[in-house]
Amino acid sequence: MQEAESLEQTARREVREETGLEGKVQEKLGEIQYVFYSTEDHSKLQKTVHFFLMEYLQGSVEDHDTEVEEARWFPIEKAMEQLVYENERGILTKAEQTMAC
Repeated sequence: MQEAESLEQTARREVREETGLEGKVQEKLGEIQYVFYSTEDHSKLQKTVHFFLMEYLQGSVEDHDTEVEEARWFPIEKAMEQLVYENERGILTKAEQTMAC
């Protein structure tokens, strides 16, 4: 997150940079916290990832940055199969339920 950026602004910027897509934040879905080891800092770091349901506005997944190898669209059922962690599946389930309302 850059200084003076709200979580929603950060989400829009990160999505644009990492996927090439622009979106409008609809709702915060939750957050996940985890600890990982940074080889650069030689220490354990705690990270919080905030998830938002966003409406697609424009852009192409071909325009993603080098931080990700590939960006793709999936139907929710297929996306659920791609996720490894239960907490991520919980966020996607909440997104699906929110869209159904």
